[in-house]
Amino acid sequence: MNLRGLPFSLYDFLGYFVPGALLLQFIVLGAELFEAPGPSCDLAGVPDLGTFFETTGKLSAGWALGLVLAAYAIGHVLSFLSALSIEQLALCFYGQPSRYLLGLDRSPSGSYYVGLWQILNAVLLLPLTAWVVLLSQVLGAKSLIVKPADAYMRSVLRKKIESFMGDLETDKEFSFEEDDFFHPVYHQAVYAAEAHAGRMQNYVALSGFLRVLALLFTGCSWALVALVRTRDCEPQLSLGLPLAVALLAWMCFVAYVKFNRRFTLEAMMAFHTVHPPPPAA
Repeated sequence: MNLRGLPFSLYDFLGYFVPGALLLQFIVLGAELFEAPGPSCDLAGVPDLGTFFETTGKLSAGWALGLVLAAYAIGHVLSFLSALSIEQLALCFYGQPSRYLLGLDRSPSGSYYVGLWQILNAVLLLPLTAWVVLLSQVLGAKSLIVKPADAYMRSVLRKKIESFMGDLETDKEFSFEEDDFFHPVYHQAVYAAEAHAGRMQNYVALSGFLRVLALLFTGCSWALVALVRTRDCEPQLSLGLPLAVALLAWMCFVAYVKFNRRFTLEAMMAFHTVHPPPPAA
């Protein structure tokens, strides 16, 4: 699959345009909800997706193009914010896929400011963080989400990566504990194993899309908390609706972690197919 001739990739569509369009729709729905008269929780007058697209379908070509460009630009901002928040939350709870796939200990979190941001980030994403702690940490779903490779492949990949990194022209001796080995391995795989490029591209697009969705649903959960505080809602709805949307955010978060793991494993297996085995001792 030759991706070089495409002006836009699958990631542009799933990672940027669709999330941007969804945010515009959520803004329209939120405006209708917050501007609805009275304290009632009746949502009968709120426009659905069909009404939204029917309305936008009647716009002129100039307005439609403007909305498309706005959605694409907003999607870039959302992707950046999700990398700062959702990706960091995944690193905080699970570590880097390249490390747990090889059975390595987690790398140090970094400076004091990195640790401080991880704490603040977990608080800002509290509706999602609560589900992650409950389902992944307390109930043990973590072992199903971040499974390492089998023992044989871990041994083979570690030997090949150590051999490859040792051949690089540098004065520093390679160490799994201190050095970033995945980026050189990934670029070697992209350069020498073009047959795997399409699958890796798909995994990147899907993981980016799900990462932004996790951020959007977390934001929607906070918005619903603010909404029900201004409305005379039943207790079940006041608590259940934000929790349900936060659970959707958790599902997208877990799917993001899963596809990020698959992308990393695919890159490592592509590297495995093109890099010769280290010489026998």
